Amino acid sequence: MLKGKVNPKRQGFTGEDMNRSLRNGIDLGVNRALRMVLYLLLDKHEAPREDVKQLSEELAWLAKHINDGKLSWNDVDKVLHENGVGVRLR
Repeated sequence: MLKGKVNPKRQGFTGEDMNRSLRNGIDLGVNRALRMVLYLLLDKHEAPREDVKQLSEELAWLAKHINDGKLSWNDVDKVLHENGVGVRLR
């Protein structure tokens, strides 16, 4: 079976490219999920705007500390579990 023309200058994806794509996808997913939470607080629960703004800033702080390794997801999960809060999708 004959293959089509192949660009001789084409370079394949590296492991670094794949990791970067994975991180970008995760960041986009988390960003959208947090935006949904903030929307629900404002629109459906009529939370005060200043409270939602403060929560948004605290979420950014938390994300930075998780990315920097100062906090882990296990730390977050432990606190949520201790307070009877969980997340179930679907």
